[in-house]
Amino acid sequence: MDTLEYNLRVNEVARAVMHPADDHAEIVRKVRNFTSRGLIVTRHRDPNDKRGAYLLAAPDALIAAILLRLYDTGLHDKKASEAVAIRLHTWNEYDFDPGRAETDPIVIPENAPRDPAAHIWESFCADPRGTQFNLTLRWWRNIDTGARLCRTCLFKEGDGLLGKEYDPGPDWEIMSELVIVMDKILTDLRQRLNVIKKLN
Repeated sequence: MDTLEYNLRVNEVARAVMHPADDHAEIVRKVRNFTSRGLIVTRHRDPNDKRGAYLLAAPDALIAAILLRLYDTGLHDKKASEAVAIRLHTWNEYDFDPGRAETDPIVIPENAPRDPAAHIWESFCADPRGTQFNLTLRWWRNIDTGARLCRTCLFKEGDGLLGKEYDPGPDWEIMSELVIVMDKILTDLRQRLNVIKKLN
């Protein structure tokens, strides 16, 4: 299941990302909620399904697994979920050139994976033992107004930060951060997806 093809139904994604003690129907509901909220971008529909059910890819299942990990830690923060989804779905202007000036044009290589989630999945499948990604969520508070921000950054072991670390400026202080280590998530997900596709 090292492919990026859109060949996974929502119930299959739910089975791949759920804990053995979880209720499958409840996880299906949560994954569908992720798609309806745009946290998982739906790009394809099943041509063989009269209802036009969505088909997802392995990187989408990775995003679902990470979002569920947030909920499992008790973090029901809408802005945090959105920040995670945006970071995994979207290349930003510094991912391919951390040193670029703000006035420089944004250039995404033609051979780049569709998004960071696909990049993580491809990197892991190519070298499961030698690849470790961490996703860090960081919350800031404005010193004067008390306003809050949540942003994310991706780290790859050996390569460091992917892109450029977000810095809101001197008027903001870090409140807290949460680090999600992806290696166990990726290992379990790959194994379960392989089993699911063999059963089809």
